[in-house]
Amino acid sequence: MLEVRNIDGRLVCQVDEKTGAIEIKTKNCKTIIKPKPDSMPEITNTRI
Repeated sequence: MLEVRNIDGRLVCQVDEKTGAIEIKTKNCKTIIKPKPDSMPEITNTRI
């Protein structure tokens, strides 16, 4: 996974280079955004 960091060096999200999925973790929540070629992206929210 490719790590995306902000100007302060903090991890913002991770991008799966094969699928293009974006994973965002904040406190006790994880959001995964999966791009779909022919429709809106699939968004999944889970508690961790």
